[in-house]
Order: sequence, then C-alpha cells, then structure tokens
Amino acid sequence: MHLESREPVRLAHDPALCGAGRSECSKEPSAAHVPEGLAHQHSFQPLASQRSRGGVPLLLEVHVTQVFMRDGFVDRYSGDRLVFPGTLRLLSTLMPEEFPAHPNWKMSESHIVYWELFPTVDHVVPVARGGADEESNWVTTSMLKNSAKSNWTLAELGWSLHPHGLFEHWDGMTAWFIEYTAANPAMMTSGYLKRWRAAAVKILAERAKVERGEARPPDSVLVVGTAGHRPDG
Repeated sequence: MHLESREPVRLAHDPALCGAGRSECSKEPSAAHVPEGLAHQHSFQPLASQRSRGGVPLLLEVHVTQVFMRDGFVDRYSGDRLVFPGTLRLLSTLMPEEFPAHPNWKMSESHIVYWELFPTVDHVVPVARGGADEESNWVTTSMLKNSAKSNWTLAELGWSLHPHGLFEHWDGMTAWFIEYTAANPAMMTSGYLKRWRAAAVKILAERAKVERGEARPPDSVLVVGTAGHRPDG
C-alpha cells in the first residue's frame, strides 16, 4: 500500500533568485545554466529492468506469510514487532469502533495500526534501482515504513537493517488468530480472513513437518513479484 502521492516538484524561475527583469528567468533551464561538473557527478545511468520470475503480478498471502514468519514478524527497518494481517482485520471485525478498517484503506476511516503494525514485504535494494527479486533482498516491514522508503536505498535514508526476530518468540498473534477462528467459525464469512487463515495454517503445517524430520526445509520462500503487498478486504 502506498500513501497518496504528491505532485512532482517543478523548477521555479524566481525573479528574486535570478534578478528582476532578467530575460533568463522566463526561459526553461538549459545545459548552459548547469554548473560545471554537475552533469558528470550526477549522470543518469539507466538500469536493466528486473522482472519477477514466473511473471507473478501480486504477492499472495502464502508467499508473504512465509517471509513474515522467517523474520519473526519484526519490522526490519525499525525493529518493532508487527501483527499478522488476519489478526488485525479480525480485531476490526470484533471491535469496529475501536479498530475501524476501510476496505480500500481510506486513511480517514482506518485505524493507524494498519500503517504502523500491518506487515508488508519490501525489497531492501529497490528493483527500480537494480535490486534482485529474490529472498536475500526481501524483508518484512510495516506499511508505514514501506511507503516512506519507496525507491530509496537505506543509505540514502540513513536507515539500517535490523536483525530478524524468532517466530517462536513473537508470532504476530498468528496462533491466537487460528485458535479464535477455529472456536468461532461464524467469524469466517469474509474471504479476506479465509485467505489469511489458509495461508497461516498451510505454512505452520509445513514448518511442523520440517521440525519432525518428515520434510526438508525449503531452499527459499516462494517468489515475490512486487515490493509491497496490500490485500484488500
């Protein structure tokens, strides 16, 4: 999910800066006005397009949940703990006034927890900047941090990458979500909740098989096809 984009910044020809009455102020900038060496120091270097393998257009619930669990539901850009998406939406269903959630993520009608605690998957090095679409470049982060980072690098923002957490120490309230919906099946009328529950149950079952020695650990989580994920309800 991305917050509302602002209008692009445009160069302003301010007479106060270039001298009142000067004809140059009414002209578009040209190479003659660029300080010597600036174009060389900041030359444009087009990057090869990085397309996701398999042409996966969206991040599916099972894919991102694998990444969330791998990172222990820790925001890798802040170190804060995040909450399983199904849990957040279930809380909004149970307490709509305390935790409102707009189906199309309208900020004025959604609780701030959907930006601060909702996990997403992001590319550490943006694909638009040459980053690879592979597991080593994927991290869990909040919707807020994902939106703020956009296509900037960590160095440009002055951010650092926090270590992942352990799913055994913090599961993002995934177990509570599964247990509550199992005990209250009437709550499962929403396709949104059904998808997230199915994803969590599937991955936990696979993890249990690995722990019992009945299956080998996967070489990597499934392919992720875009930088962020905001499944609508």
